[in-house]
Amino acid sequence: QLRRKLDQTIADRDEIALRMAWDAYREAVADLAATAGVAGVTASSIPGALLWGLGLFQPMIRELKETDYQRERPYVLDDSGARSTFGLEPTPWAQLLADMVAHYRGAGATAG
Repeated sequence: QLRRKLDQTIADRDEIALRMAWDAYREAVADLAATAGVAGVTASSIPGALLWGLGLFQPMIRELKETDYQRERPYVLDDSGARSTFGLEPTPWAQLLADMVAHYRGAGATAG
């Protein structure tokens, strides 16, 4: 029983982490593009009826209904749960972006 509780705790944390990782993707991609000095990525909306129709055939698209609030109105993110759950401290955003760009530029130079 302890093993089941531990497995469930780990699964719950993984689910929480996955949700949190994708919540601010648009802003993160825009900041990353600016740091890298490349053109930003544009996003456009897809009508709800089209999403519904596509969701009949693709389960991942069907699940987008649960995130409609992210596209329909502003919302606030709070990282206190992640900090307390995982014992994390933030890396300054500008430093994180600069490190990421430097890493991938270096990886691209050696991938040839």
